[in-house]
Amino acid sequence: MLSSKSLLSLSLLAPLIGVGNAALFTDPRDLPKTKYDFIVIGGLQLSYIAVAGTAGNVVANRLSEDSTKTVLVVEAGLNDAGIQAIEIPFLDSGPTGTSVDWNYTTVPQPGLNNRILDVPRGFALGGSSDLNSMIWTQGSEDLFNSYAEVTEDPSWSWDAIQPFWKRVSTLVPSTDNPYLPPPPANNPTLSNGDGPIQVNLPNFPTDIDFRVINGSKELEEAGTGFNQESAGGGQRSSSSTAYLRPIINSRPNLDVLIQTRAMKLTETYNGTFTSVEVAQSIDGPLTVLNATSEIILSAGSIGSSQILLLSGIGPKDELEAMGVPSKIDLPGVGKNLVDHPVILTIYQVSSNSTFDDILRNTTLFQKTLTLWEEERKGLFSTIPSNVIGFMKIPELEGEKDPSTGAKSANTEFLFTNGFFGAQVPTEGHFLTLAVALVSPKSKGSLTLKSPENGTFTEPSIDYGLLSDEWDLEALMQGLRDSETFLNATPWTQPSPEPYIIEPVGDWATARNGTAKDREDFIRNNMVTVFHPIGTARMSSGSPSDPLGVTDARLRVRGVKGLRVIDASVFPTIPECHLQAPVYTIAERGVQMIKDDFGMA
Repeated sequence: MLSSKSLLSLSLLAPLIGVGNAALFTDPRDLPKTKYDFIVIGGLQLSYIAVAGTAGNVVANRLSEDSTKTVLVVEAGLNDAGIQAIEIPFLDSGPTGTSVDWNYTTVPQPGLNNRILDVPRGFALGGSSDLNSMIWTQGSEDLFNSYAEVTEDPSWSWDAIQPFWKRVSTLVPSTDNPYLPPPPANNPTLSNGDGPIQVNLPNFPTDIDFRVINGSKELEEAGTGFNQESAGGGQRSSSSTAYLRPIINSRPNLDVLIQTRAMKLTETYNGTFTSVEVAQSIDGPLTVLNATSEIILSAGSIGSSQILLLSGIGPKDELEAMGVPSKIDLPGVGKNLVDHPVILTIYQVSSNSTFDDILRNTTLFQKTLTLWEEERKGLFSTIPSNVIGFMKIPELEGEKDPSTGAKSANTEFLFTNGFFGAQVPTEGHFLTLAVALVSPKSKGSLTLKSPENGTFTEPSIDYGLLSDEWDLEALMQGLRDSETFLNATPWTQPSPEPYIIEPVGDWATARNGTAKDREDFIRNNMVTVFHPIGTARMSSGSPSDPLGVTDARLRVRGVKGLRVIDASVFPTIPECHLQAPVYTIAERGVQMIKDDFGMA
């Protein structure tokens, strides 16, 4: 969402660098074998999710801990090593729209006046953990307890999931922020385990941090706090840097094949799908790879479902209408697609300490970049939003709160010390307050546009945004709450003048207009946070839940030899940022595989 394309024009998208070892392959013909115990498939849209993306790299690492098992990772994207637009935390989702993004789009969204939205997905070894905002939130106790209820499996409950949460990350000190208060002791929401992802509180202070904190204290009911972010040491900590690169030279039982797409799974016998066809170009040769134990799909809520559908696993009527022979009739594949809507409000401010000057001045930009390159410090060592807040909203008349419980939020505020948008204005200083809906009711679906050319053909992605009226009303309330927040003393008290001067752009018209003006503002400007989930949702298998795709152990229903481990298995969207919950389900899922196969 930052002005990534203008930043990348400053040559931050460095040449792709090979890791230089025998375990990384760029051609299926060079693989030492075509049969492995486990094959992990990723790269087909990840979300903060997917493999050799977020979840898949976790799976590959943990499975290959058992030296008696051979593991192959098949990744459609590129090697992410050495790409500054990925490594620099401040660039956040900087690679969006570049060669390391799948560059998907939605179908026209009726709720957004038929606008078509971008669907950024990581096209590199770090998957969408290379594109996400690096915000680290666990989700609530209610969230995981709801998953245990939906699956009728207590191993998904909050208490049961905590050991897996602890395996994921380690809290490390900030690199360049002397103003942070000490973290509260024994806080279960802190990333205080001993896992490989390095998580930190903000690495560099901004001018608005304590304005947000003090404003929240004044209002009492507004809950804000300093972000945790996966930027330990001032550099993006991703599933690639934490789970894959450290082991790729040291485990002879692990091979990684990049720049190769999974085209479809093939049925080997009696509902068993342990073979996959892969290709490197539309008209290139197909290579068949086989798993003796399981194939694990970790390609995210877009990629995993597309592969299932292309393989004949999905709604029978839809598949046959597309000319795809139905192998397993699973009506829920591709359904239940949900993302977090977000709307940006921007204000001109009286401060000259925003980051706007750095983004529009090449000399200041280069100075800031050099500091990051040499010391991993300064503005570029942290993400754009140091402070966030989560809110509950009053229940609308006759409407039930769609969140998973009283401890789960409805809306989120993200505060940015500058202009967070497509193009920074040539003058002025700005504050951006993003209002996100983290408990939306609207749902969409993913379907095939065509079975021709397999995964080289983009699927049809329909988020169904604002198809449920509750979402629009909730966003309207979120905008009202944001105004209340910015009327607190830290923003309005003269010193010598108020911090906020005025709203800018479309928000200026909407803020000072009618309810209809605000509705138009939302429909014309709303985007998403790039958190797609749910298209292979796990469930108990009850007849009352016919759209479940995976069981409580993440196995595809009615299929042998196939599991899904990524954000597509979430029954409902987490009321938080996704990467930490995805890492957690990946650790839980891979332990299930180990238990099922008696692995070390």
